[in-house]
Amino acid sequence: MRSPCVRIAAGLVVLAAVASPAAGQQPRMVAGLVGGYSVTEHDWSPNSDVSSVGGLTVGGFVDVQTPLPWLTVGVELAYVQRGSDVVLDVGGTPTPGGVRTDYLAFAIRVRAVLGLGPARFHLVAGPTSDFVIRSRLDPLLVQVLDEESPAPFGVVAGAGIGFWVRPDVVVEVEGRLAEGLQSSYAGDLVSARNRSRQLVLRLGMLVGQ
Repeated sequence: MRSPCVRIAAGLVVLAAVASPAAGQQPRMVAGLVGGYSVTEHDWSPNSDVSSVGGLTVGGFVDVQTPLPWLTVGVELAYVQRGSDVVLDVGGTPTPGGVRTDYLAFAIRVRAVLGLGPARFHLVAGPTSDFVIRSRLDPLLVQVLDEESPAPFGVVAGAGIGFWVRPDVVVEVEGRLAEGLQSSYAGDLVSARNRSRQLVLRLGMLVGQ
């Protein structure tokens, strides 16, 4: 598996190549803030009794228009809270506990946009790497989960609607599903992958126009 830095560098190269405008043209770029609420849990292996928990998402983004008028590519960097409460069956003994992790999430986003009157509907998907800022595990789980991934890799997909409230300002509401493709925590008998549902508000402004 490539290191997170290599994945990010490769993603930025792809982003720059896809978004490169034709000669003599200025790319349309929107930059702004994103914030919202997420309901998160872990996908445990083996299956366990899991309760979801709430968390915040706060960050910023840049979207760049591609030569295709309906397609944009962008990046998002956000502080994200993830976690879950769980009862693990370890050697026949129920082991309850909670996991809370704060991440700096870096996502590459590809969006297909459809404008209908004043509204803009969009679908979005892309890869994400979550860099651990801080993690908290209940003492019983510390004994079971002895490996923590510093930057678990995953994918995010979602849909939303937006409106240009001014010629240079857009407001969007977006729902997302995030699914980890790597274990965020692991031990000899169990492992856990991140999973969350997010509802966010995005406020963007045209840049360089």
